[in-house]
Amino acid sequence: MNIILEGRKVLLAPFSFKADWDAFVEVHQQDKTCKMGQFSFMLNIDPIGSRVVIENLINNGLIVWSIFTKEGKATRRVGFVYLNDVNTYSAFIQGIMDQHFARGLIKEFRKKKYTYSEDALRTLVTFVFEKMSLQRVQADMIESNHLAIALLERVGFRKEGLLKKAVLLNGEAKNIVIMGLLKEEYK
Repeated sequence: MNIILEGRKVLLAPFSFKADWDAFVEVHQQDKTCKMGQFSFMLNIDPIGSRVVIENLINNGLIVWSIFTKEGKATRRVGFVYLNDVNTYSAFIQGIMDQHFARGLIKEFRKKKYTYSEDALRTLVTFVFEKMSLQRVQADMIESNHLAIALLERVGFRKEGLLKKAVLLNGEAKNIVIMGLLKEEYK
């Protein structure tokens, strides 16, 4: 999907292996606890093996956008958002922010300021509901990722379920929180 999405604070540009791959690998490898990215397997595979997996996912429907700030000369890539399992009714949404950038946003988020993360998520959700005409989006998150859950709730997602000990990360079984948002509930 070669559509550039524009939010208040960010631009979401279609993913390009040529321009974005190194940053994509780096931001996912920063996630040592595997709390954020759905591509946590990249910690254990070399970049070439990871690229093959991601190329296959994109060829099978994964849609990835790079998140850039909208600050004129200071524009920079700050993360990625993805749509997966897209059908005529719903889609799965997830994203990851560069850890160095995200640390600075935590204070702003806790002060209830409108952050780049929130703008990227709202921009993508608005696109899904208004342009793709889908009726539902879902996000699954490691239960201990309280900041990501708070962000989803701020945008309007609600907890819908809990998968107990659903994934094994770093030798420890982790719970997954299932969150959903319906078009008619979105503000």
